[in-house]
Amino acid sequence: MNTHWGRKETIVTPPQAPIYSYAAIALALILTAAFLRIYMGAFMPPLERYDLWPYIQSGALTGLKQTGQYQLLDVSDDHLHAHPAAAADVEPGMTTIEFARPLPLQLTASARAAGLVYLYRGPKTSYRNGPLHAYLQQFVYSGHSVAGVFRWPLVAGLAVLLGVLPLAARKDVERFREMKYGRLLKGPVRVTPVGFNRAVKGDGVGFRTIESKQLMRIPRLAEGQHIELNHAMRVLAPRSDMTGADRAWAARYEVGDVLHYQRGSKTLGIEQRSYARVVSTDPKSNLLTVEKPDGQQVIYDPVRLHGISSYREIEREFAVGDRLQFTAPNRELGVANRDLATVQKIGEHSEMTVRMDGGKDRTVTFDPAEMRHFDHGYAVTSHSSQGLTSERVLVNMDTNVHPELINTRFAYVSVSRASHDAQIITNDAATLAESLGRDVSKASALDPGKANNLVANLGLEKAAIMKNTLSADLTLGL
Repeated sequence: MNTHWGRKETIVTPPQAPIYSYAAIALALILTAAFLRIYMGAFMPPLERYDLWPYIQSGALTGLKQTGQYQLLDVSDDHLHAHPAAAADVEPGMTTIEFARPLPLQLTASARAAGLVYLYRGPKTSYRNGPLHAYLQQFVYSGHSVAGVFRWPLVAGLAVLLGVLPLAARKDVERFREMKYGRLLKGPVRVTPVGFNRAVKGDGVGFRTIESKQLMRIPRLAEGQHIELNHAMRVLAPRSDMTGADRAWAARYEVGDVLHYQRGSKTLGIEQRSYARVVSTDPKSNLLTVEKPDGQQVIYDPVRLHGISSYREIEREFAVGDRLQFTAPNRELGVANRDLATVQKIGEHSEMTVRMDGGKDRTVTFDPAEMRHFDHGYAVTSHSSQGLTSERVLVNMDTNVHPELINTRFAYVSVSRASHDAQIITNDAATLAESLGRDVSKASALDPGKANNLVANLGLEKAAIMKNTLSADLTLGL
């Protein structure tokens, strides 16, 4: 017995004919037949409907056959002088015929006045095709040919054909192209901008390509999923280089600084929690000139005012999905300093909706022109990160900063923010463990000698623990 391994492919060759065009023609023919049926049943007069087949047959046989047998509706007088009924002889009504179906016609008053008495189905009689066809066309169908009788159903069918045939021809062209070059089952397809907009229902932001000047648009509701629309905003960044003592000296301020007055001054006409912009400084006299939002300028000695925060106005760009942190508390919004959030929506007038971090699913909407104390939230200080948790944390530890800033407390708070991965980036891995061993905890009221020994011992132990931790668990990105 012979065993044949493998498989036998059965390939059915698709027809090469324009099947969509054929289907369009068939559809037009079917609908035309339906239109003819509707016209004959609802709009054609009964006499025309009754004599329709003899009219068609006699016209078709003219020139081919001299005579034919036909059954027509006849009318006659009392002397039984009969002739085929004409349109002027009958009208809609009802004529009862013994032992036969009633006719939906009756004799007209003019026919009765002319002496006609009877309306009935005549027997099959031999008629000459040419004269009979001419008689029916003139006296029954008002001079219309067969095509003229059905002109409206035929026009409707032709309109259907002209409507669907171009679409079918286009489908046939696409099908022939697929049969010749194959069909792309997966991957990009080259389309025109109009085709792209139609395919994705693009009604949003548009962009042009080098090849075309027409705009290609994406759906308005999906703009945030495809592109980032950056919105430039003027925010207030705290001047971290100014200490509390610096705020008493005019020389430390710069033109353009934005000042926030927590307390205000009734004497100077500066309201509580209001803002003003520095327009000039006089270091010799220690005087500041600020301009309030209403355009009024105020000159004062900064030594005499307290509760002032100094900011620089900078430009930041935000898009949907960006991380954001608030740089000042706001009671109306219910946010605290250094609260983190994610931008959810930026409105047409730049109003922002952000989703706050934390256990509660809470969103906040504000106007950046009014609430300007926010910035990007991709990096935070160790102090402001207390209470936060993130899957992955990058810690920047620079050993060249002030020694009190690199210590065990800083290392513990920073590294413990990560739930899965923490990486330390430093400029000197060799001395980092020793720098992190510094202890800045406040000593309690103990004997000075014992306190010094205790601090020294704790520092050595923590340095050893941190050194082991860095070598075993953390990755140092240099």
